[in-house]
Amino acid sequence: NNLANAWRSDGSNTSTDQANAAGMHHDGMHFFPLNNSSSDGLLAINYEYIDQKVLHPNGPTTTNGKRPAEEVRKEINAHGAAVIRIRKVNGIWQVVTNDALNRRFTSATPMEIAGPLRGNANLVTPYSPDGTRTRGTNNNCGNGFTPWGTYLTCEENWPGIFVNKG
Repeated sequence: NNLANAWRSDGSNTSTDQANAAGMHHDGMHFFPLNNSSSDGLLAINYEYIDQKVLHPNGPTTTNGKRPAEEVRKEINAHGAAVIRIRKVNGIWQVVTNDALNRRFTSATPMEIAGPLRGNANLVTPYSPDGTRTRGTNNNCGNGFTPWGTYLTCEENWPGIFVNKG
């Protein structure tokens, strides 16, 4: 819940600004009322993909076949999902900025794996040699919600990310 600069349409926001702002191209969302209110609650929302040309002042940069770390971080921070506190004021929905319930999940967000697969050999990676941790979420498309009040989001376009060419 760090403060971030407001969105600038010229693409000059930093990766830190992007980590503390909404992502790009939302696809699924669900409203969770707080205290059964119809005018105050949490909007769970996912971000499916990004437009590199919009994120960077001069479009994406490649130098000697490599991308600048700041641009890559900004792109990572534009993916994922969020929980945003919203409230209807005088008939208009507004974001409650800097609310303690606001959260962003990017493809770099550290996460603990829980449940029956925690520690399973199939979840062992260089990032998590014991199969108990992972990072983030990316290219979220579909969504749903459970009867017990949680939000579900799922991956799409994963073949473009998880590729084994060897």
